[in-house]
Amino acid sequence: MQFLSCGIGKIYLIDDDIIEESNLARQFLFSKSEIGRKKVEIISDKLNKRGLGTVVPIDNKISIHNIEDLIEMMPNVEIITGVPTPHSKNDYILLREMIKYGKAVICSDE
Repeated sequence: MQFLSCGIGKIYLIDDDIIEESNLARQFLFSKSEIGRKKVEIISDKLNKRGLGTVVPIDNKISIHNIEDLIEMMPNVEIITGVPTPHSKNDYILLREMIKYGKAVICSDE
C-alpha cells in the first residue's frame, strides 16, 4: 500500500495463496468474510478502489520454472519486492534468475 501512496503507478501482485483464519491477526487487509478467497483478488480490489494506482493480480507462485514467463508478463517492472529471504538452494537459484533479468530484488520475510 505504501508503494501506491508514494506514486508507484502500477504494481503486479503475484501470489497463489488463499486467505485463512490464521492470517487475520497479522494481515490487516483481510476479514473473516473473505476466508477461502484468493489473497491477490482481495488485495488488488481494495487497493484499486483507493484510486492511487493500479494493482494487477496474478494468481501464481514465482518459481524457477515460471520466472521467465512472469517477467515477460511484466516487461516494465524494475523492482521485485516481497521475495522471501533465501534459505534453500532453490531459493538462491530463483533469486539469481530474477537478478539475471536485470531486476532489483528486495527480499523480506513475513
